[in-house]
Amino acid sequence: MSLIDEVISKKLPRGQKLTPVGAGSIDKKVREATRTGLLKNLGDNQEIVVKTIKDNLSRFRGEKITGLEAERLWKKAIKADPTLTKDDKGDFKAILKHMSKAGAPKPSAEAAKKTAPSAKATKQAARVAAKKAQLKKDPTRGALPEFLEKRRGSVSVKANPWAANPNKPGGSGGIGSGLGGGSTISNSPSSGGAYKPPSLLR
Repeated sequence: MSLIDEVISKKLPRGQKLTPVGAGSIDKKVREATRTGLLKNLGDNQEIVVKTIKDNLSRFRGEKITGLEAERLWKKAIKADPTLTKDDKGDFKAILKHMSKAGAPKPSAEAAKKTAPSAKATKQAARVAAKKAQLKKDPTRGALPEFLEKRRGSVSVKANPWAANPNKPGGSGGIGSGLGGGSTISNSPSSGGAYKPPSLLR
């Protein structure tokens, strides 16, 4: 920002602070700004400055005038007032630029640094995004870790040792057949494993 731009930004309002009447009216503000200092040379050209701003006051207040539009207004005004010197024209142009969108105050480097996300927040956001992407790709919940999946695949489940096996001797009436079914544990008499009591010797 040049010195003249800094002076203008301090002495002249912009946006909603521009008012047509009252203590803070644009007439009074321009008169005060051009009374002394770097804008003193515009003291005898206040009328053209005030008229240009007032004719477009609603748009200046709404900050709807771009830098290019402000330049067009400036060119039109300097044609209407041939008494403006080179310095007058430069200062007048700077005033209109200050009140346009191009003159909007820019955030300082410190303010931009405060609003920028920290490195920690950026990393955390990246981790969350990666996790969401993984869930979207494979939404299965409760899956075992890889090493447990490999171990589970290597283990075979054997048949219930208590279940009855009719192919084995004595298997027709196994222990399992008597559970909840009302049957008793028994051995088939036709099997080779039938019990025979010993006979007494005489």
